[in-house]
Amino acid sequence: MLTQEFGDKYNEKTTFQEVGCWLWGSPDEGEARFQGKPDFLGHATMDNPDTHEPGVSLCQAIAAKFPRHVRPATIFISWTWRYPVKALLEALSKYCADHRLDPSTTFAWLCFMCNNQHEWLS
Repeated sequence: MLTQEFGDKYNEKTTFQEVGCWLWGSPDEGEARFQGKPDFLGHATMDNPDTHEPGVSLCQAIAAKFPRHVRPATIFISWTWRYPVKALLEALSKYCADHRLDPSTTFAWLCFMCNNQHEWLS
């Protein structure tokens, strides 16, 4: 999905911090940080059920479009926004293989995906 949305920018060294700036802007943009950003999977315009304001977590947006891909987490991942997306995905794949886990039934909790960044970064 990232290559479809950000094909001109996304590569194997892209970090979560870079993706975050593409989606939610950078702190130096101040109040305008969310303006003109892509509405990836509808996350920016979908109404938050708690606040009734636009903006939900990526996890909520994915659940609305692809419900079978969102379930209660079976693992928690401690990580940093500066990790490359590819490195984290490869590590998760290796973890599943090493522990004989079925990737289709293994669900990770990542703050990047699960927290509503519209609320956290405002």
